[in-house]
Amino acid sequence: MSIPFYTARDAQKALGITGMAEIYEKARYSRIPCTEEDVRQMKNKLR
Repeated sequence: MSIPFYTARDAQKALGITGMAEIYEKARYSRIPCTEEDVRQMKNKLR
């Protein structure tokens, strides 16, 4: 059994959720802290 691994961009494309990868990449790789608005946007995209 294989488990697929996705980059943030691959997952965004597979799920059809635009803007998700940018927020994830900011949180994971950037030195710029996420804002409350970033968190709110991500939660809304995942609903």
